[in-house]
Amino acid sequence: MPTPTIQCQVLSASPLRLPANQTDMMNAMLHERLTMLPLLANPSADASVPPPPAAKDWDATTDSEAHKPTVGDVVSARDALLDTIPQDVAAVLLNNNEILDAAEYWTQETTECAEPHVVEATSDSDNNATSIYLITAPIYELRVDTGADADANADAADGTAKPEKSLVKVKAVRFKIQSKDQGWVDDKTLDHTYKSFSWVEAAILRPSLDPLVSIAALATAAPISLDPPQADAAENLASFASLQLAPSHLVGGDANHPSSRWLVHTNFTANEEALVHTVTWDANGLVGAGAAEEGKGEVTGTGKGEGFVELLQPGDRIALLARAQYPRWRNQIERAEVTILYGLE
Repeated sequence: MPTPTIQCQVLSASPLRLPANQTDMMNAMLHERLTMLPLLANPSADASVPPPPAAKDWDATTDSEAHKPTVGDVVSARDALLDTIPQDVAAVLLNNNEILDAAEYWTQETTECAEPHVVEATSDSDNNATSIYLITAPIYELRVDTGADADANADAADGTAKPEKSLVKVKAVRFKIQSKDQGWVDDKTLDHTYKSFSWVEAAILRPSLDPLVSIAALATAAPISLDPPQADAAENLASFASLQLAPSHLVGGDANHPSSRWLVHTNFTANEEALVHTVTWDANGLVGAGAAEEGKGEVTGTGKGEGFVELLQPGDRIALLARAQYPRWRNQIERAEVTILYGLE
């Protein structure tokens, strides 16, 4: 099978630099974001009612005009707040970055694949097919010197290196997927529900778990069939599982969702058009509608993301995998993107 045309790429990455002073603009942006925060959750919302159909237009769910701050913007915003908030309040809120996090004033990096790809369950001998649709760039790290001297990591008088601390950490991961199943189903109890056997899941790839596997080669080749393994990448695909971090709280999960994978979203069953679903996970798991749902997304189609963000560390990559199980089921992905959101440590 020939290697597919490569269309996966890192779309945007906030530069790790401190820009010129933009205090007024950033204060305005922060004020706007903070005033948009909900004052009260709606306790009367009925979580058992399925959400309305997802969007059909990819661009309709993209806010291209939204301000995307750099790391330097976020640091400057924190410093500006330090100058305007009473010190006793700032000591509590800013040391924990609670204001910036509440406003979701974070920098981000997005990896997108815009190549249509179809996973047919019957292509695998067990009728349980998997493809790697995209692999993100590595989680980055920015460390800063904690000493008074401006020379980072310079030796102190006693010969010991100055301590460093991480400046940023992953605050959330946002998945955006446009996909559909085969467009029909025999079992009418599944018709137009999220009780699908066609879904997308995520895995955390940690290079140190198997240094011999070339994650970069797999990322370049994606989309690529994992089950059954694509012949031109069989060597790396055979060791793909060794890269996947298996969190202890998921060990022993069911066969459809292995312990090293997290369900992101199931397809809306028997829909003729590909729908756009957006799923966001933070340190507490799923954010937004469906967050209170138990199980594996039969009502909303969304995975809970438990433990995913907390396990990410510098150097890790995120793999997005397309799945289809049982004869005649398929997963047709039109495009997808994974956005990693970084805030101050």
